[in-house]
Amino acid sequence: MIKKYISTLLIIVIFSCNLFSQQNNSIQKGVHERSLTVLYGDNTLYDNYLSNLYYLGWSVSANYKHGKFFNRCKGNLSWTNSYLLSYSQVINKPATSQIINPSALIDYQLYYHLRPVKNLLFKFGGATAINASVKINSRNVNNIVSVDAAANIKAAITASYHININKFQSIISYNIQTPLLGAMFVPEMGLSYYELSLSEWDNTIHFAAPHNYFGINGELTFDFILKNTTLRLQFNHNNLKWSANNLNFSNKNIMFGLGIVSHIKHNGGKRALSNSVQQDYHTNL
Repeated sequence: MIKKYISTLLIIVIFSCNLFSQQNNSIQKGVHERSLTVLYGDNTLYDNYLSNLYYLGWSVSANYKHGKFFNRCKGNLSWTNSYLLSYSQVINKPATSQIINPSALIDYQLYYHLRPVKNLLFKFGGATAINASVKINSRNVNNIVSVDAAANIKAAITASYHININKFQSIISYNIQTPLLGAMFVPEMGLSYYELSLSEWDNTIHFAAPHNYFGINGELTFDFILKNTTLRLQFNHNNLKWSANNLNFSNKNIMFGLGIVSHIKHNGGKRALSNSVQQDYHTNL
């Protein structure tokens, strides 16, 4: 029963990802916002498959996003695609072992826009997400590599406020997401990846819900609208914990970043905020 549910969920996630991606070709009117942010910060890992110790170190990420309103929704419904590549390097407290951890995350978000007062925006919605990472331990001779993979449906909410004081314009936004349902890959302790390559996949794919897969992903951004461009300061805090097969895992990081926001047919900044574009821009896709 669980395997049928997980297979159905994966089909829904993949279909949703393809559906949202196709919007890029079908929608041509309105503001198409793009951003690229580079982040750096602290990272704490715990992987029971590799070690019983916590590993602390640094992490660097590149986050590309692009989003747009649906044409026929009168500015009330938008989509955003986010692509995150990360690399972290952590060491245990006794300084006897090191883990390197490249990872990737793709999510496709859908939001309904609510504007209760001028310059204030709330966005309510959700996302389908796929993430994967590889952890390589420098000292563990039995289990050198640990692979994390998951597909999730997440709840998401954003609050944004547009500050417009004389010539100074800025947008402050906070987005928070949490996983609801999904599937995750967690092999049994002692099962080697060589055995997995021989199709020993029993008890490796698990149903994921808040009781065994819980996390909070927060993103605070400050967009400073300058004459010819828009600069973004970004702060991320992520705390994810999951467990299966009597194994426990966690990934926690706090990161700061700097980025640039731009628009198709516009260069961002105040020149992109003329006429009807200004109303679309401050909704902050």
